[in-house]
This record gives sequence, structure tokens and C-alpha cells, in this order.
Amino acid sequence: MTNRTMKIITYLVGITLVGLALFLAYEPPIGSVSTLYDKSQIKTEYDLKGNVLEKNGDVKVEIKTYAPEVKLSRWDEVSLTIKPLSSNATISFEGDKIKFSETKKDYYFYEVENGFEYDLTLKEKPETNIIQLQIQSEGLEFFYQPELTTEEVARGDIRPNNVVGSYAVYASEPKKNIVGGKLYRSGKVGHIYRPRIEDAVGNWVWGKLKIENGILSVEIQQEFLDKSVYPLKHTTGTTFGYTTIGGTEAGGDPNYLTGSHFTATAGTIASISYYGYRATTACNIQMGMYNHSTDALAGYTGSVSSGTAANWITANIVSGGSVSATTYKLVFNADNTNPKLFYDSATSIVYQKSGQNFGTWNDPVSSWTSWINPGIMSIYATYTGGETSQPNEDIIIINE
Repeated sequence: MTNRTMKIITYLVGITLVGLALFLAYEPPIGSVSTLYDKSQIKTEYDLKGNVLEKNGDVKVEIKTYAPEVKLSRWDEVSLTIKPLSSNATISFEGDKIKFSETKKDYYFYEVENGFEYDLTLKEKPETNIIQLQIQSEGLEFFYQPELTTEEVARGDIRPNNVVGSYAVYASEPKKNIVGGKLYRSGKVGHIYRPRIEDAVGNWVWGKLKIENGILSVEIQQEFLDKSVYPLKHTTGTTFGYTTIGGTEAGGDPNYLTGSHFTATAGTIASISYYGYRATTACNIQMGMYNHSTDALAGYTGSVSSGTAANWITANIVSGGSVSATTYKLVFNADNTNPKLFYDSATSIVYQKSGQNFGTWNDPVSSWTSWINPGIMSIYATYTGGETSQPNEDIIIINE
């Protein structure tokens, strides 16, 4: 082969590689997306900034205009990004939905009540019954929510069907609740619910959701895929709920102190909040703190009404409240039967202790036994101005 021939081949290969690189890195011209955007309903909800559609709120939503990729962030500190393993989809807008189209599937992005939907619709039977997406996170932990145990069901705990097999999403680092500052509550960022996959005539099945090693996968029953009338909706399990509340409801008892460990730095607690209620007739609620190591009382609140609908119940500290850099039990008590509380399964132990009458704060308390295993309860403390409260992954019940 002559040198001239080799140079021509090298030149052609170089052009091919450059062309391939440009193709793979292709992003549609901003002008063409802008034209579609200006004529769409989406313009009232999202700002177009370069090649990103952006919506601000308690959860910030950022959607790429050249790929079905969404980034959800809270507090400007933690974030979750979901995108396909690969895609050559093109964008369009349908009412309040952002659509990315491919030959065999469509991606729809839209708001749902207190959440965001990443809906992958299959236009025809897929080659495999496992659908996969990439999932990337910054500062987050994912806790799988299994079916309730026989003991938990007998106790009266309620875990909704879409929470069974789902993931609760929490900040991986302690957060600070400070009067006038950001509201982190118990550190929950949101919830990825189990997918309810539905075909064109209304037949449906639950998908099996799994998040592991940067991959979000949904396994769909093969028999359902074989018999379905296409298209199939909601095949990826990515309804991201903005909720900061535990996904499972449990019933407590009067004269029980129920709560979580939390890690503190030196400061003064102004108030304590927990999420709950009492059905039909409200009861009275008080909250308090105990040193986890010494079981010494660190402070307690005044009495407030639980209400009869689930809500964040907050009461101000009326005695004590000063904490040091150590671990505390953050607890509530009720004066009537069956006060409700909410929690998520996590990787720690839940405890119980013998009785303490409502309005009486024994000092100290001790002797713990297991109650729920595992759980993170929806309870938190707020500081007067400088330091941090961080619920632990242990739920404690004290009854003295």
C-alpha cells in the first residue's frame, strides 16, 4: 500500500470518527426548542435556560431539552438525577407534559399531586421484562420498604400498596432545623413509589422496583407483557413523591413516649414537631428529650392538640431545652388511646419501655426493649438560632 493511499484512508477514518463524535454529542439547536416552548403550556410552568427547562419550588426540577433526563434537588444541597442508559429521543410538548419520543417508547415528564412523574411508555412488547434507567444521587440514602411483617400487621400498622416495594429517600448527612432557616424536618427528601403498570385497556400489575449500583430497574411479569394491549404506561416506577413524611402509619398508646434518636450539637431547642393525629376526637400531645446515654431529661414542651387529620404537630419547649454535642431521644406522649404516628423502614432498631403518665416527665428513664425493627419516625427538633437537630434511624417507645 502506498503512502498516498494510507494517508487517504487515515483522512477518511478521521472524518468518520469526528462525524460519529458530533452525532453522539448532538444537542438540538436552542432556537428550535425555543420555538416549541414559546407556543406551549409548559412556558407557564418552566423557565427555558439554554438547553434546560427549570422549575423552582420546594423541589427544584431541571429537565434537559436534548435527552429524557431530569434532576430533582431539595434545599440546594441534595439531588437525584434519572436518565436512560442511552437515548436518541426528540422533545415535544403536550399540554402540561414534556414528551421525548423514540421509535419503540415515549418518555413523559409531568407534575402529579405533591410529586413528579417520569413515565416511560412502551409502544410495543419489549425484548426483556426488566426496564432499566440510570440513577445518580448526591447526599442521599435509599431505604427499601418491604411488606409489613405479620407482627406489624397485627399491631395495626398500615403500609399502602404503592409504598410496599418502594424506596424512602433521606439525606445521608445530618441537617439543621433552625428558627427562620431551611426546613429539613426529619431529613426525608422524598419517596420513589412502586410502579403500577397499566396497558391500553386498563389491565395492570405491580412492577418490582430495585435501586442498586446506580441503576433503577423495574421487573414486569412476563405473562403480563405477553397478554397486554400496548402501549404500556408507567413502566419505570419513577413517581417521585415530594413528601417529607414517613410512608407507613402506626398506632401508639396513651402514656407512651414514642420517638427517635437524634444527634445534636451544643445549643438550645425551641420546639419539637412530629407528624400524626388521632381519628374522630383529638387528644393532647406533649413532646420531650432524654439524653440517650444517661437517660436524663433534657426538656419538654407544653401541651397541644393532635387534631383529627394528619398534620405536623409542633409545641414549644417550656422546660429545659439546652443540649450538648451528644445523642438524645426525641419523643412524644398522648393522653388518649391510639395516637397515630408515621415512619419509614430503615436499617436500625425500634425500642419500647414501660409506662409514663401523660404530663409527668420522669427523670431519668431506662430499660429499653425492641418495638419496631426497623424505622425512622417523622419527628424533629428546631433550634433557637445556631445548631442542629438530626433524627437517627432508631425509633424509641418509652412507657414507664
